[in-house]
Amino acid sequence: MNLGDFHSTYLRIRPRGDILVVEFTTARLSEDVNIEQIGHDLSALVDQIGARRLAVSLKGITYLTSSALGKLITLHRKMHRADGRVVYAELEPAVLEIVTASKLDTYLQVTATLDEAFSALGG
Repeated sequence: MNLGDFHSTYLRIRPRGDILVVEFTTARLSEDVNIEQIGHDLSALVDQIGARRLAVSLKGITYLTSSALGKLITLHRKMHRADGRVVYAELEPAVLEIVTASKLDTYLQVTATLDEAFSALGG
C-alpha cells in the first residue's frame, strides 16, 4: 500500500520529505472514538506504508485514555523494532501532564514543536 491509498477516519497524514506527519482529527482519544481502529491505522503506517520516521502531533488533543496512551506506546515499540523513530510533538498541557506523571516522557521522545520533532528525526 502506498500513502495515497491510506485512508483513516481519525488520522490525517502529510509527508514532509521522508518524514510522515501524523495529526488526529478528533480532540478526545477516548472510548467515544474507536481506539482499536486508531491503533490499526497507526500500525498500518509502519507495516503497510513502510514509514520509518514519524512526527506525531498531539496538538488539539485535550483528553486521552490509558487505552489511547497504550496505542502510542505500541507505535513507539513497533517503530523501534522496524529500526524507525517516532517523536510526539505539540502535547497540550493536560496530555503533557499525563505523560509526565506516568514518566512516559523518559520512554517516549517528546518535543514542544513539530520543528523540534523534525530536527530530532534528522529532517
